[in-house]
Amino acid sequence: MMPRTLHAAATVLLLAGLAACQSRDAGQVLPRPDESITFFGPGRERLDWRVLPPISFSAGSWRLLGRAEDAPFAEAAALSKVVAELAAGRRILVIGVGDAEVPAEHGRQQALARALAVRRALLDWGPDPSLVQVTGFAADEMAGIPGSGGTGPRVEFAVIR
Repeated sequence: MMPRTLHAAATVLLLAGLAACQSRDAGQVLPRPDESITFFGPGRERLDWRVLPPISFSAGSWRLLGRAEDAPFAEAAALSKVVAELAAGRRILVIGVGDAEVPAEHGRQQALARALAVRRALLDWGPDPSLVQVTGFAADEMAGIPGSGGTGPRVEFAVIR
């Protein structure tokens, strides 16, 4: 009984976190992902990987690391590189990666929350919201995507050509 209660509580907390990660314009609809792009098949050549550095998260968290009232984001350099790509008119796919230690569905929810947190931070820099797409994968799903790199809870970026 206790594990089921803990799972329900974790799900409620995760959904509350997802709501907190929404963009600064609460009524804004997220752009639909470009359906011509797949990670394993046609359209994959339109994704430039490893152009932009990943952003790390603490295990179990979807809050950006280094955020403190009196300190800049630890990820400011990485985010500024993404913003530079957006300023050049390029579209970015923000790809959240879930923790390896959690069930796949929970990992996908974590991953999406992470991608939305990064999208929100990017939009605070002022780019056109339609240039920033989001998706999320459980850790085992992401491990099978050719071209992705790194391990652990993170957000990766792909520039859409």
